[in-house]
Amino acid sequence: MLVFLAVTAGATTCDPKPIVKELAAASPVAAGDVYVRLAACDAAAAKAQAKLALSKTVEGPSGAEAVVAAARVGAQAEILSWVGALEPDVRTRTMNALGKRCGSETGVQKLFVDAASQLGDAFYKERWYRDLTQCRVPEVTALLLNGLDHPQYGSGARDRAQFFGMLETYARNAGAAAIPRLVTALGAVKDPREIRVVLPIFADAAGVGGAVDEGSRKAALEALGQVAPTLPADVADSLRDTYRALGDEDAAGATASLRWPDRKVDGKYSYAVSATEVYTCKNGKPGALLHHGLVLDAGQRWPDAVETAVRAEMPKLWDTTAAAKCKGTGEVTWAVSTEPVDEASAKAFFDAAAKAWAAKGNEKGTDVSEDTVALP
Repeated sequence: MLVFLAVTAGATTCDPKPIVKELAAASPVAAGDVYVRLAACDAAAAKAQAKLALSKTVEGPSGAEAVVAAARVGAQAEILSWVGALEPDVRTRTMNALGKRCGSETGVQKLFVDAASQLGDAFYKERWYRDLTQCRVPEVTALLLNGLDHPQYGSGARDRAQFFGMLETYARNAGAAAIPRLVTALGAVKDPREIRVVLPIFADAAGVGGAVDEGSRKAALEALGQVAPTLPADVADSLRDTYRALGDEDAAGATASLRWPDRKVDGKYSYAVSATEVYTCKNGKPGALLHHGLVLDAGQRWPDAVETAVRAEMPKLWDTTAAAKCKGTGEVTWAVSTEPVDEASAKAFFDAAAKAWAAKGNEKGTDVSEDTVALP
């Protein structure tokens, strides 16, 4: 029995020496795989050989696995030194590969924490953080939040693109917990162009574009509902897009009421509509009608949706059946203003419709002024 146990123990013991020799002689293409085997065999030996292995490692799947293996055995310092000497494009791809493994590899998590500690400002300046969206562990999330408070790279940064990039990374990492910070950021920016950048990040916090988290989605929708009335009118379209990304079409449509507040009358928008009927009766007699008038909308639809509603509903509200009445054939063409109108812009729309109608030889047709109606 004792002999059996001794043989069994010997069979499961790994000797790192041959693998170390193999690593020393390995080509750059093979070095990564050899090092991964060494790390699985003996962590201490792998840590001692990390500098050599990394110097021989080439970019690619095996190289990425070798770097992860080095982090696993505690060679974070060697990795940091090696990464710092890489060409920028290679470093970017390497960090991307590490970021994808960060969520499941404690060694990689420690690598990023050590990098923030050792690199200081360079951690943010060189954008080490940008691949940490899926590394959802408290220590890493804290690094991202610290970056937003950084005097040079945070909310007061001159490099606005970097700040917004950090904000997006933090939002994707922290999910619902990031929503209060997004609200703060939205309140701090005044330039509509920057507001347009911040709004989509609410969808990033909910995981849009990947695995959507329902709790984060609801938190984002609730927060947007609170801040929407405070936003400038000219970012309402971006707010609409964000609601759509979050899957709330009703809220997206309702943002139309925020877009042109000065054009509302009794809480409604007016749209100019025209409908041209060109027809030929059964007896061969031609005819032409130009209908024009205003339709009212409660501001829960944007102009594109209003146009869709006009084409669906207006045949029920205006009589455009001249061809049917004389048992002939014809065509009805609808046109809708691209924005809510006031009195002057409505007149300009109708004048343009009449001019276009006449240009098609319909001068002797009938001009029909329709009563104002409300869209259902």
